[in-house]
Amino acid sequence: MSPQQEVFTHCLVLAKSLGAAYDYIPDDGAIFPFFYIGEQFSLDQTNKTAVFGRVNQTIHIFHNDRRRRGDLSKLMESFIQSLREDKETRSYYIHILQVNQQVVYERVGKESMLHGIIEVRVHFQYKGGRKNVRSNERD
Repeated sequence: MSPQQEVFTHCLVLAKSLGAAYDYIPDDGAIFPFFYIGEQFSLDQTNKTAVFGRVNQTIHIFHNDRRRRGDLSKLMESFIQSLREDKETRSYYIHILQVNQQVVYERVGKESMLHGIIEVRVHFQYKGGRKNVRSNERD
C-alpha cells in the first residue's frame, strides 16, 4: 500500500475510534459531530534503498451545535494527541512534523455549524528491508 493511503487509512481508523468518521461527506441525516478525512498531498523521495517523504492530510470535524465549541476542541485535541502518539502504520514509520488547526463557523442552509480543520504534516519512512522503488514492492 502507498504511504499516502496508509496515512489516510490510519487517520480514518483513528477518527472512527473517537466518533463517526467518513472518507466522504455524508448525506443529510448524519450523526454529529463527525470526522471527514479529506484532502491530501504528498512529496515522496527515494534513494537506492528507501522510500521516504511527507504527507499533508486534512481532517475536518463538523458539529451542528455552534454552542458546543468546547466539545469540538476536545475532539480535535484528542485526535491530534492520539496521532502524535502513533509511531507507525503497517509498512511505514511515521512522525508528526507539524499540525495546524482552526475552527470556523459555517452556515449551511438555515443552520450554523462549527467546522474544525486539522492539517497535519506527517513524515514517513519505509520500515522493511530494501524496497524496489520503481514498482513500490519489496525485492
